[in-house]
Amino acid sequence: MWLPLLVIVLALLLLYRWHRQSQILQTLSDKYVLITGCDTGFGNLLARQLDRRGMWVLAACLTEKGAVDLKKRTSSRLQTVILDVADSQSVSSAAKWIAHIVEDKGLWGLVNNAGITNPAAPNEWLTVEDFAKVLNVNLLGTINVTLSLLSLIKKSRGRIVNVSSVMGRLAFAGGGYTISKHGIEAFSDSLRRELRPFGVHVSIIEPGSYKTPATDQQSTLQSINTVWNRAQKSVQDSYGQQYFLNWLWGLVNNVGCGHGMCPNEWQRKEDFAKVLDVNLLGMIDVTLNMLPIIRKSQGRIVNVSSAFGRLAGVSGGYCLSKYGVEAFSDNLRREMRDFGVKVSIIEPGAFKTPASVYEVHLKSLMHFWEKVPSEVKETYGEEYFQQYAENLKLLLSTCSPKLHRVTDAIEHALTAVYPWTRYSPGWDCKLFYLPVSYLPTVISDYVLLRSAPKPAQRNV
Repeated sequence: MWLPLLVIVLALLLLYRWHRQSQILQTLSDKYVLITGCDTGFGNLLARQLDRRGMWVLAACLTEKGAVDLKKRTSSRLQTVILDVADSQSVSSAAKWIAHIVEDKGLWGLVNNAGITNPAAPNEWLTVEDFAKVLNVNLLGTINVTLSLLSLIKKSRGRIVNVSSVMGRLAFAGGGYTISKHGIEAFSDSLRRELRPFGVHVSIIEPGSYKTPATDQQSTLQSINTVWNRAQKSVQDSYGQQYFLNWLWGLVNNVGCGHGMCPNEWQRKEDFAKVLDVNLLGMIDVTLNMLPIIRKSQGRIVNVSSAFGRLAGVSGGYCLSKYGVEAFSDNLRREMRDFGVKVSIIEPGAFKTPASVYEVHLKSLMHFWEKVPSEVKETYGEEYFQQYAENLKLLLSTCSPKLHRVTDAIEHALTAVYPWTRYSPGWDCKLFYLPVSYLPTVISDYVLLRSAPKPAQRNV
């Protein structure tokens, strides 16, 4: 008798909750929202999302580059400001800027999203400065920004959204991060009760694990390695090398740049070196520094190459660097086999990432074209330049948005009992680049040159 009644009451409560949460404000176009930490990750995505909804977004970025990149992807409504939440002077300047913009309307929303994760390691390995570094950004920075803007938020009877973490509820890692997020919970709870009479709502976001620059595996492992190496010998002896090795099972070399995709003759040695330093030498440097740790843990190394590491489809340093990644990885795989370390190569086709934005590559192409000597310009001709730009646009327009195909391959390489030597995510890689790479050179050259631009002064 009671069970059916209980089910009905529970269903009515859920229905009421759904109805209540589904109600959205009717007018959003007159509301200002400040979001911190908009260079990348959650903040960047939210800024673009609210901008599309028609809200007036004030995006606080740590770097000038982050602000410029965000402006390129949003409407003219969105405005940016450089803000270091750990710097009181920076916070004060930003608060004055915001007050000048919103005027009597007040600030409808504040999203405290800026934060850092490292250094994160067992507490005994850290110093008080390590804890302070994280707390100054994640907790004290949030408090400072909030207090500086509270009067503007009260004026509009607005909202405060503080980004905490699931680790603000359950501390399962050492270091300042979980402490800072527990502090966010306490600050938000007390603030919510204080501001209730003023009509201001305070909400807490407690995300689980998401792939953002803040959770980049490589930087986290480098941070742990630095902390371990500087720990006192007595601490290292008490924990043991194996305890440290358990932190480092795999290394994913993913960092790269695509600078200088234009004819080789338009470039200089320095242009090639710029790409090689990041894509190849940087990867080698990181690998060699981490190799003793990975060898002892019998772990995995995953190097992100490209379909252009099998078939040189563009000029410049990019293909050179990826061919180098292939060679380094192949040699390393054989060297590490007897140590139980497995090395895999990821060879993605074309995917939509910040490195495949056509406008960025066009700007770079124009930069190189403007710098070449007049003799070289006459040899190639303006039509060659225009056709090259069109071909580049066509290539980048075919990029797949399904990035999970790449991350799925990386995950398999790290977690499978028998990882593959090579992964080729993307149908363009499987059906075009790899098959063409196996053809005789004369045929593969013919295939790639069919749509290539023709120089003005040809000798054949």
